[in-house]
Amino acid sequence: MQAPQVGQNLSKFIETTRLDTIPAEVIAKAKLCLLDSVGCGLFGSTLEWSRSLREVVLPWGGRPLGSVLGTKLRLPAPTAALLNGLSIHGFELDDSHTQGIVHPGCVVIPAALAASDLRSNVSGPKFLEAVVVGYETSIRMGMSMGLAMLRRGLYSPSICGTFGAAAAAAKILDLTPPEIEYALRVAASQASGLYSPSLVKRLSIAFAAQKGLLSALSAKAGFRSDVDIFQDTHGGLYRALSVEPHFSAFDGLGSRYQMLNVAIKQYSCARPTFTTLDAIQSIRKEHAFDVKEIKSVVVRTTYSTMSTGSVYKVETVASALVNIPYCASVMLIDSQAFVDQFTPRKLKDKRVKRLMSKVDVLLDRKLDKLGSENRYAARVEIELLDGRIFSETVLRPSGDPQNPTKSQKVFEKYRLLASKVLNQEGVEKAERMIIGLEDVTQVGSMFKEISNHLSRTAN
Repeated sequence: MQAPQVGQNLSKFIETTRLDTIPAEVIAKAKLCLLDSVGCGLFGSTLEWSRSLREVVLPWGGRPLGSVLGTKLRLPAPTAALLNGLSIHGFELDDSHTQGIVHPGCVVIPAALAASDLRSNVSGPKFLEAVVVGYETSIRMGMSMGLAMLRRGLYSPSICGTFGAAAAAAKILDLTPPEIEYALRVAASQASGLYSPSLVKRLSIAFAAQKGLLSALSAKAGFRSDVDIFQDTHGGLYRALSVEPHFSAFDGLGSRYQMLNVAIKQYSCARPTFTTLDAIQSIRKEHAFDVKEIKSVVVRTTYSTMSTGSVYKVETVASALVNIPYCASVMLIDSQAFVDQFTPRKLKDKRVKRLMSKVDVLLDRKLDKLGSENRYAARVEIELLDGRIFSETVLRPSGDPQNPTKSQKVFEKYRLLASKVLNQEGVEKAERMIIGLEDVTQVGSMFKEISNHLSRTAN
């Protein structure tokens, strides 16, 4: 099956999109996603692996133009995109899209910011345009690839995220339609990643942000591809990566915005764990009991959930973030699964270990047949020592369009994460500037101003 002019249609959409053509609700969602991603990136910059990557790249040198979230560093733009991609995705806090199987913010926003740092006149409206086209491109590429690609072990967020990063950077750099298509073709040849619930996953995202930026810069510098890599039958993108392409994913491009279906997380863990956590939260609201009374916890769920959220041992914080027994245990003990529940100290907590030993994750074939949209469905059954059994079934995780995260919750999450790095004035100023982005004349100056408000304990 040939791809129906995917490159041409995307390049036209990217080039022609203007702020006044984007619905108000999409602009509002773009601001929330940006605010959320900045909060995630500020907190992520404090993580051990973010510091380690900074130590790797600092000796590289180059023109100090790119902003690095959570620091006062100015590094080459591609290096800054790499670091910011890692920081935003660093703790499983960043946004996602269920059908697209992507994390748009951690690739699109680092590329857009790095491209903006290469120019001195990128306005807030221009940046918003780049965010929107980047999200739409990443999401729709993911939807067109389908779930089959992920089940083969390929990592959709880094592969499809490369296209979103390239689209955002191309918009900022004012590429022409042919140049945008060339940038997407370059991105197609660079897109890569295997699923690994470890630090490698985070690094794959970081490289996707960087590769997307470099794809746009290469096209602008004159790199050409005479072969339409989307449609080529020998080595073409869909032929190589997707056994079940869904080209209907591009229907309504520019009129129906998938960005509205982006989920903003309220838990600091992998999305396949959310239905389990939502079910536990619901049970806790209805029934009062102490964790000491728990005899067993059974999580019945789908193959997709089991393959990404239960088969990996908890040996590091990174593996705990994707492990259902661990996430379920901290939720039962603390009534929360956020950043404070995922620390080296918490991993050693005897109460958590004891409760984890009582949690079983089983495949439920009925839930598994409910379709792709319900691929994270879960049923939680908690049995107490006195024989009482509480159960709850959740088909779709919190944050999905059917159960979206309220705007106030997004603001609260941002403030909590940003306060780990910025002083109070900085937290408030960054929030005001992002929500009022239409009035910002220079995005680069905005992020430089944010870096002027680092707390004394920040990086």
